Amino acid sequence: EIRKILFTFCNHAFDAIAHNALLCNLLGTFGSCSFDYLPYSLRVNLWRFAVLLLRRALELDENNAGAWNELAHALRWQGQYVEAQAAAIRATEINPGLGPAWFNLGAVLADTGHYEQAVAHYRRALALQPDFAEAWSNLGIALSAGGKAAEGIAAFRRALEVNPQLAPVWN
Repeated sequence: EIRKILFTFCNHAFDAIAHNALLCNLLGTFGSCSFDYLPYSLRVNLWRFAVLLLRRALELDENNAGAWNELAHALRWQGQYVEAQAAAIRATEINPGLGPAWFNLGAVLADTGHYEQAVAHYRRALALQPDFAEAWSNLGIALSAGGKAAEGIAAFRRALEVNPQLAPVWN
């Protein structure tokens, strides 16, 4: 029963925290709220809390690809790239069909300047989820940073087709 509660929390509440819905409701703003506008110390503590919960979840079930993927995401946002990469790789080993895990692996690699490798992982995510707008956007960033501006622009255009409201494409 504890395992079920913990996994439910990790799979639902962490996603809400990561996407600001829970946090915005707690703060009483109920509208759109960006994690970036929160005080740095609060953002760091939320990510730390998420990491603790996800590690506990993985103690209960080390083969939960979703938990490994979310751990990779949280570690990446804390700048713990080596651990984030290992967690994302573990998620892809457990469930090779989990598009967001390939996306997170690409994001870690792009953050550390490995654009060519990042491109390969973003493409893998997109092969699994062709309408994954954030993956198209990040693919555009990685291609552009890797010197392939024309391909990057094409990826940005596809991201906008999938989701015209995707903010990173506009920046």
